Amino acid sequence: MLIDAGILTPEQVDFAVQRQKQTGRPFGEVLMDAGLVDESALAAVLSAHFDMPIIDLRSIPIDEAALRLVPETLARERFLIPASLNDTELVLAMAFPNDEQAIKAVRERAGGREVVPRLALRSEVMLAIQQRYKVVGDVGALSETFIAERKPATAFVAPALTQIAEDAPVVQIVNLVFAQALRDRASDIHFEPQQDRLRVRYRIDGVLHDATTLPRDVTPAVVSRIKILANLNIVEKRRSQDGQLSLTMEGRDVDIRVATVETIWGEKVVCRILDKSLAYLDLREVGMDLAMLERHKLLIHQPYGMTLVCGPTGSGKTTTLYATLNEIDRVKKNVTTIEDPVEYVIDGITQVAINLAVERTFAQGLRALLRQDPDVILVGEIRDSDTAEIASNAALTGHLVISSIHANDAIGAILRIIDLGVDRTLVTSTLLSVAAQRLVRKIDTHCRIEVSATAAEQAVLQKAGIEADSVYAGPGCNYCAGTGFYGRIGIFELLAMSDELRHLINTGAPSQQVRDRALAEGMTTMRQDGLRKAARGITTVAEALSVLQTT
Repeated sequence: MLIDAGILTPEQVDFAVQRQKQTGRPFGEVLMDAGLVDESALAAVLSAHFDMPIIDLRSIPIDEAALRLVPETLARERFLIPASLNDTELVLAMAFPNDEQAIKAVRERAGGREVVPRLALRSEVMLAIQQRYKVVGDVGALSETFIAERKPATAFVAPALTQIAEDAPVVQIVNLVFAQALRDRASDIHFEPQQDRLRVRYRIDGVLHDATTLPRDVTPAVVSRIKILANLNIVEKRRSQDGQLSLTMEGRDVDIRVATVETIWGEKVVCRILDKSLAYLDLREVGMDLAMLERHKLLIHQPYGMTLVCGPTGSGKTTTLYATLNEIDRVKKNVTTIEDPVEYVIDGITQVAINLAVERTFAQGLRALLRQDPDVILVGEIRDSDTAEIASNAALTGHLVISSIHANDAIGAILRIIDLGVDRTLVTSTLLSVAAQRLVRKIDTHCRIEVSATAAEQAVLQKAGIEADSVYAGPGCNYCAGTGFYGRIGIFELLAMSDELRHLINTGAPSQQVRDRALAEGMTTMRQDGLRKAARGITTVAEALSVLQTT
């Protein structure tokens, strides 16, 4: 059938048959792994061959009982996942429904039920495995084991955990929580002691979700285990501590930043998961539209001056800064950074971390870097007048300075620099551009549908100059855990300085007048950018408006 469809040649089939005999793997898997056929074409042929429709894993509800019958290792190895379960049969979604070895292995675990194979795309099967198998489901049993192993009369002594075995229950509990966080794309893990329990929450796409609950007796051990990994003082409980650890889990190398604080019920720990892939992010991936992106690239390739990225905490400023650095030639230019802390290590540049113990602040570190013959300097954040002054003077004396600052919008960032005590003329003579940004959740493409725009949505879109009778929404599916969203993307406004804007700022013109001039010169606001993304089906109107706290 593949030959008749013109997808394969007889020679390719002969090659795949020999490979299949050598490996014992399903023929379709051999074809796909050899790059001879893509999964959609193969699925179409298999569907016709077996007279079997392709099952839609997006719409099938999670059946926890079925998942417990099929181990995750078997599901991953044979590209299958339970789809549904009743008293008489177990429906199995399979990328290769003719895999008799896999069906036999599942039948042995099905408790006498008939195993009914159904066809599914391999990529959807693997994604469903990632979404549906929850490793934190085992922490309850591990917690019970930990409590049972403790002697009731013996008080918990934290230093004893330094000698803890790697297969001990508390070690496995922490590993499972971290592993599930990676699977769920969490950016932060919150270990929150309560009066009667330890609450564990994940921040996913900017929103906190409950992950699991642990017995209160486990709290000291879990906290101490994390502190050991992060090289923190496990005896010190009253003073807040910060640390960092590196782990390799599920084939991924991750850095985790750890912060502790004492609460009335014990120590709370927040772990920030740092995705190393962001260090290699391309500017095209952060969310700027094409025109804005080209303008930003033009400005950051200037030989000197200052460009700023602004927004509140958690708005993606660091990601944009690193993506901007990746656009700069690190071979011909000396690129240096001063950061607090260094979140991502980038090859080919000099990175310096803030260290208050040796009085290395942003201002002091920046002074030191200026003696290192830099071409480009990234200042993690402009927080005070000294840093603002030194950064502005560095931009004036032949260096390209890239930095972030806390401000609500692009005009606000300029006023913030001036409020820090930098002379207006110095600001206007050095500043090249300001990019303001927020992060919005993206509609999950697995369940995205087009819907009629409400009257309110049409009014909001029309006000932004967008005509649209329909918008997009995500009703929710298994892949997005019913939220309708999967991942986040930036919305931006980019203010590029002009002679007219410099004149207005130098003369102390009201911020609204400066903003009106920037709009007249073609600046797109974050609101407009967000609504345009909503009209294109990237996000929703409500989501775009909610992050800007506007209606």
